[in-house]
Amino acid sequence: METGNTVVLLNLENLYESLYDALNQYYVYLGDERYVDLGLGTHRVKCPVHKNFRQIPIQFFYVVFGTRNNVGPFFIVL
Repeated sequence: METGNTVVLLNLENLYESLYDALNQYYVYLGDERYVDLGLGTHRVKCPVHKNFRQIPIQFFYVVFGTRNNVGPFFIVL
């Protein structure tokens, strides 16, 4: 996040809850810098977010919508 690279998140259900604020783009601005809270167990850590940072969560359709009728991936680019 801090370096401005693009990150692809594939099948990381256990991690998505920790990244809740980042996935919802809930940033805190301090001066010219923006930060996001990351949940690490019972702790919250403010992580700097570069203006060029992008995340691409990818999840299978049946996981998102609770059906196995379509097994294609479902993704959202933030």
